[in-house]
Amino acid sequence: MKWVARFFILIWCAVAAAPLAWYGLSSVKDSLELAQVPPSLLPSSFTLDNYAGLFLRRPFAAYYLNSIVIASLAALWMLIAGFAAAQVSPANAQLWRPPGWTRHLAYTLMLPAFVLLAASFIPSRIRDLSQQPILIAVEIWAGAHLLANGDLAGAILFGAFLVWAVGDQASVHARRAGNLFGVRRGDARGDALALALGTATWAFMLYFGHRWLIGLPLIG
Repeated sequence: MKWVARFFILIWCAVAAAPLAWYGLSSVKDSLELAQVPPSLLPSSFTLDNYAGLFLRRPFAAYYLNSIVIASLAALWMLIAGFAAAQVSPANAQLWRPPGWTRHLAYTLMLPAFVLLAASFIPSRIRDLSQQPILIAVEIWAGAHLLANGDLAGAILFGAFLVWAVGDQASVHARRAGNLFGVRRGDARGDALALALGTATWAFMLYFGHRWLIGLPLIG
């Protein structure tokens, strides 16, 4: 009886896929063919004008940017919440005991990481020189936290980010891709702005932000 079940599954799949196929075929027909009665199953002439008109009438770039921002914030919140929960889990083994100086080194390394992160969005000579400042910032951030955290949760989270950033940077160099955030040449004003913004963010995270976001005070 297996063939009977498979037959009905195939019938159900065909019925479910039929409207999608009809929408797809209709989307590449011109307006005259769409209006004809009875409708034709296959398009007599293939056209993408419907898609072009749709993208011109609707701000899809803004829709896409909004989706990216919302998805990124949701993913960031899930990472923070998941990491906080993993740190207090009984399964979070202590893999090594970092010396006390590694925390101070991590605090220091985070300063250039925040400056590079700021420079990613600001046309500056820092961005021109580093080429991929956001990836370098992630590498420094992940490496600094690997030094200062010896638990399993930290090794998984920061190790994964470090591997991703190094691999992505190697891919960027292999493809000779440009900076994702722009190619405009920077000047001294951009350097000063990136330094000021990065330093301010670093100080905020050091004294207040890390406690507020992660629940772990760094100073005080």
